[in-house]
Amino acid sequence: MAPPTSDIDVMSNHTARAFQEGLRSLSSAAARILNRLREAQESNDGLRQRIRELENELELLRRAIDRKEADITKLRGARMLSQRNDGGTFTKEEAEALKAKVRELLARITTHLEP
Repeated sequence: MAPPTSDIDVMSNHTARAFQEGLRSLSSAAARILNRLREAQESNDGLRQRIRELENELELLRRAIDRKEADITKLRGARMLSQRNDGGTFTKEEAEALKAKVRELLARITTHLEP
């Protein structure tokens, strides 16, 4: 390349170099932005996969809860049916208290019947 012959050529070369430097800087910035964009897309894909996994796990847990609730409903129904058929059940303490009350009443009746 021939040396510049005039001020216009010097100015033109200086402008061209500045323009090339600007292009290199812009190209470098664009490359960094593309790399960050790729990283963000990869991260986004990973997060989307994790969301799908968590949604699947949530669905499994919901199904398990539904099964447990159905079991509870069945057991409550069976208990109510059993209580209706048995005429009600007493706890051990209730049964003992009832026996004591019956004995007390029998004792009173006996004392009134004795001459």
